[in-house]
Amino acid sequence: MPLRFSMPPFFRPALLTIAGLGAIGTFALGYLLWFGPEARAGRRNWQNSYRVRPGMGVAQARRVMGPPSRRSIAFNGDVIYEYSYGPVAASNIYFGLNSDGIVVRVGHGE
Repeated sequence: MPLRFSMPPFFRPALLTIAGLGAIGTFALGYLLWFGPEARAGRRNWQNSYRVRPGMGVAQARRVMGPPSRRSIAFNGDVIYEYSYGPVAASNIYFGLNSDGIVVRVGHGE
């Protein structure tokens, strides 16, 4: 004879509510990580970073990449233009310029 489990009347709506909130949270997280505006901008920056090559001038590189998220100066005097990679990226996309305004290195956020 099979055992039957009797659920209290409040148990089923509570389970459905928890499952619904979990589904909404999963969709929201997926949107932020893969389809949101920051994620799209990060993918665009990542793709454009492969078009920037050492030897390019600053105007040419900025035309490809657009305005940077941050501009900084390295210890050796190189100017670094940084671009966001995504909402949870560990590293940024950047290109570094020497004192003559020529691209000397490119980081693809990897």
